[in-house]
Amino acid sequence: MWATAEDIDGLEQVYELNRIFLNFLYERSRARQDCLGLPSEAVAILRRTDPESLERLAEFPRALFTLRVHAFAARDGVLTAGSVDSRATQALHLAVLVSVRNLCRRRSYRAKAFVGLTAEGIHHLRSISLSDLVDLALCPGLVACAFQHSSWLWRCLLTAKSDSARQRLMLVALQPHSSDVGPAYHSSGSD
Repeated sequence: MWATAEDIDGLEQVYELNRIFLNFLYERSRARQDCLGLPSEAVAILRRTDPESLERLAEFPRALFTLRVHAFAARDGVLTAGSVDSRATQALHLAVLVSVRNLCRRRSYRAKAFVGLTAEGIHHLRSISLSDLVDLALCPGLVACAFQHSSWLWRCLLTAKSDSARQRLMLVALQPHSSDVGPAYHSSGSD
């Protein structure tokens, strides 16, 4: 199956969201703030990462974040919103929500493949109103790091320099449940 222009556009959106997310994490790591579940070993590496490496990492063909929209689904028509810790967090949440909602509405399979959303999450985002979307952006914990339990993967993502190492990492993005990837993937040698 060949990628369509629409699929490429969807992937470009994921790259842009990854850039926003990585810059957000980078700033938080430098300020020694919570990094949304990024393993502590990866936080230390991120703090020392150069902008060119972050740019390469942003073009990972899957979201480097998870969107926990199902955790904040409307209960009996009432959305329970909390209060995020900063305007930057709210802005991140809103950017992710609006973009992913558009992915869900255009081609839901892209939201599943590129962002890892479940059918329930896709349905919720497709049906939520814009005003509820703004309220949802206030929920703490809505956006978190993907691969939270795989510090080895984050270490590889943040330090891969060679083309072969980056190509091996691309295989992770192709896995159906890549946010649950275990240590079966390891790069051979140090890259």
